[in-house]
Amino acid sequence: MNPKEFRLVVAVMHSEPLMAAGLTAVLRAEPGIEVLGNDALGRSGDTRIEVVIAGYQDGLRLACEPQRRALWPALAAARVVVVSSSARGHRG
Repeated sequence: MNPKEFRLVVAVMHSEPLMAAGLTAVLRAEPGIEVLGNDALGRSGDTRIEVVIAGYQDGLRLACEPQRRALWPALAAARVVVVSSSARGHRG
């Protein structure tokens, strides 16, 4: 890979298999995005994961986990994106 090429490492860690498969397929079709699957934490090695896409509960846990850096060094600086399949309208 050319050092000047943009590369974004994304871990899709969604608990719903269909949602995870769809997100993975869409992201893998984009140039410059490396996608790791649900097992990314166990085998990411020295890879620095920049974005984690998760469901609601896992996303909240990852975003709020004060010891995330110690538990999963690859996620130390990752941004967490929560994608939920449930629709809830805002009433105001």
